[in-house]
Amino acid sequence: MTTATTARFAMPTATDTSDHNLADRYPTDDAGRNLIAIMDAALPIAGLSVTALVQERKRIPLLDEFVLRLAKADVTSVSDMSGVLGLDEPMVSQAIAGQLSEGNLQYRHNLSASVQLTARGQSAAIDLASVRPQRRTLPCFYDRLASELHPCDESDLLFRHEIEDLGLLELPAEPGKAITEADVSPAALNRFLGDISDDSADLRLEVINIRKINVKRVRRFRPVRLLVFADTTLEDVNLAVVIDNEISPSHQRALAKLGGAAALGIKIDEPAERPRLDDELEQLRAPTTASPSTLAAEPPIEQLAADTGPEVRALTVFEHPAHLDTALTMANRRLLIISPWLRREVITTDFLGKLEGRLRRSVSVHIAHGYQDDPAPSDVVSRLNNLTRRYPKLFTFTRITNTHAKILIYDDVWITTSFNWLSFRGDPNRTYRMEEGTLVRDQTLVTTQYERLVQQIHDEAQS
Repeated sequence: MTTATTARFAMPTATDTSDHNLADRYPTDDAGRNLIAIMDAALPIAGLSVTALVQERKRIPLLDEFVLRLAKADVTSVSDMSGVLGLDEPMVSQAIAGQLSEGNLQYRHNLSASVQLTARGQSAAIDLASVRPQRRTLPCFYDRLASELHPCDESDLLFRHEIEDLGLLELPAEPGKAITEADVSPAALNRFLGDISDDSADLRLEVINIRKINVKRVRRFRPVRLLVFADTTLEDVNLAVVIDNEISPSHQRALAKLGGAAALGIKIDEPAERPRLDDELEQLRAPTTASPSTLAAEPPIEQLAADTGPEVRALTVFEHPAHLDTALTMANRRLLIISPWLRREVITTDFLGKLEGRLRRSVSVHIAHGYQDDPAPSDVVSRLNNLTRRYPKLFTFTRITNTHAKILIYDDVWITTSFNWLSFRGDPNRTYRMEEGTLVRDQTLVTTQYERLVQQIHDEAQS
């Protein structure tokens, strides 16, 4: 069984880049492997409570601070300061020059080799001396895949039941990894504080020492995009994680170390054949009077819009999720979906909410599914049946005996494809393929197909 549909949902972070845009940006990886699939995934994140000795981050370099404090203690010559600090005189001279230009130091009138504090310098030296380390508890987040502190807001994170409902593929954590002070060192925590939002009060802090690390028991997850690349043999598979619209090298290395696609159960199969267009559209493609030689040289499908009037074009795998989302959020008159399989990873609370939004706007909706004896998840069937009871004049949900059809119609758009609309390509028990389809945009032609399919669904329900 092959599926290739991705769940569409509103991400709570800046990672919500469309499949089509990501495909345009990353058609290949560094080794020339082709982009095969894009998945919605979840990065395992641990919440930490770190007790640390911190002090306010000072406004001037440490050497400059000591120069001011020595001047306040009446150590005023370059040679004396150099001796006290154990540093070369040129380094001390450079720091003194900086504080002269800042207006904190001035040369003594009688000895040009000596300096003294200005009134401004006196105030700065007092302020610097008053800064004392203090004990603070800092909240932060640890990336269990890349084994590093992860700058993010708590609003970026989801609970496990939420990622299950949204159908996100859970990325692995490094097995057996305990979070220790080696992972959350003062240097690492200072880098973390430097990466978080500019309006955070913790940005003014500098960590001196780590006293205690508490790991919160509740696991959290950050939604990310997972890119799947493969070579022409479909055997060399590489994964990349996209965070904030950029590929993360550290996560790419971590996934490769843990076994890559094979460890996640991701398999690649030969591309599926794009379904042929129905007879009516095939007749539209063919010239009205044509010889066999003319038919053999018919134009590519992408040229049909200019030749025949309707828009008719090939649809890449990465365009399908956007059309499904558009249908669920923008359809004004009608919506029809035929898909062999239903999976809760696609038919999420978000999906059902959008679907009910169409019904509330009096959009006529038909969903048909069924393939041999393959059972649909009972909870999914129950939730869809609930909608049929609430909107009996607008919504039909039908189990068909056996269908390979994968069709989406919304308003004047008709897509026939090898892409499974209502099952999830992120399921590790399933196989990836480069699914493609054909899109037709034409009111008369789409209406004909819509009415034919609705009648077939009705006949199947009555049989």
